[in-house]
Amino acid sequence: MYYRLIIVLSLFILSSAAHAWETEYYAGFSFGNISLEKDSAEIKKTLDASQWPGAIAEVGEPGTITKAYAGAFITKSMGVRLAYVNLGDVNLGVATGVPAGDEREFANAVLDALPNTGAGVAISLQGRFPISDTLIIHDWAGLFFWESESKLNLSETNSALAVVKSNSGADFMLGGAIEYVISNQFGVRLEAERYNQDGDGVTMLGLGAAYYF
Repeated sequence: MYYRLIIVLSLFILSSAAHAWETEYYAGFSFGNISLEKDSAEIKKTLDASQWPGAIAEVGEPGTITKAYAGAFITKSMGVRLAYVNLGDVNLGVATGVPAGDEREFANAVLDALPNTGAGVAISLQGRFPISDTLIIHDWAGLFFWESESKLNLSETNSALAVVKSNSGADFMLGGAIEYVISNQFGVRLEAERYNQDGDGVTMLGLGAAYYF
């Protein structure tokens, strides 16, 4: 529902501004690392508050991720942006003495405590503010429509146990970049983005490049 509203508003702005500005299109990619607001200590605190005191769950960072984006500037300083973002998979290690027969319940509790990452599409409105002939500040804000799947393998009594949790949502995101302009059609940039995944903060820092046409 939300993404349809954003698309309609974007098309309306585009049509109303087309007569005053020749639309400039762009596409690019970036790569970088993300950090999770919910770390191993936070997950342990959540498990301690439930029926699993003393449980230990180690969360590993997803590592390097990539992102592709494209959009159009419909005025000199305003545009729309569409991006495919994959925030990676969370690596999870569990070391705890779970009573026999309670493995599945414990696995579900751990997966519920995990931060959401996932992959999806972000739709944003973007601003552009030149500060010199070679430097441009970009900022954007919008919604990230994502899906994620987490899996935990444990040894159940007399068998192996694999529990999978799927999740999806639409959450607010924002970002910014400083771009060094190499030519009229190409620039390199340093980017930062913040995703609010169901209340689990995910921050990305990365490098990218954009081509204008």
